[in-house]
Amino acid sequence: MKILILLSIIGISSNAFSAEFLVKMTRASGFSPMPRSSQLIITEDGKITSVVNVQSKITKSAVGTLSAKALTNLKDTIERIADDAVLVDLDAKRPQCADAPGRRVEINKGGKTLIVSAVRNCHKYEVADADASNLSKLAESLDSIAR
Repeated sequence: MKILILLSIIGISSNAFSAEFLVKMTRASGFSPMPRSSQLIITEDGKITSVVNVQSKITKSAVGTLSAKALTNLKDTIERIADDAVLVDLDAKRPQCADAPGRRVEINKGGKTLIVSAVRNCHKYEVADADASNLSKLAESLDSIAR
């Protein structure tokens, strides 16, 4: 019984100290002889981390940390995005494809994950919102720096 209580406390503590993501960009290589995926994650404490997976070998590295002002601005920007934001297919009239590289930018808004932009099946999807577009551009820029 004491062991179960101890394990419960440890589990709660580890969850309490792990930071939730605010913005997360995920990339996948599509069909490739050397499969690759990556994530760029901005957590609620402002830490920016890059996680790269190449053929099941995972490399995690710290990219940087947002200033207090930048973190506050990021959180304010996320709050301005509508909870019911809908992705719009910007390439609706073009044919779709398979096995192409993909990308997705997600935000965490009050514990709810919203996708604000994506590229899949050779189509680009975005939320019709300037703040969502800015967050996507921020994630893209940070990802290019992290490479």
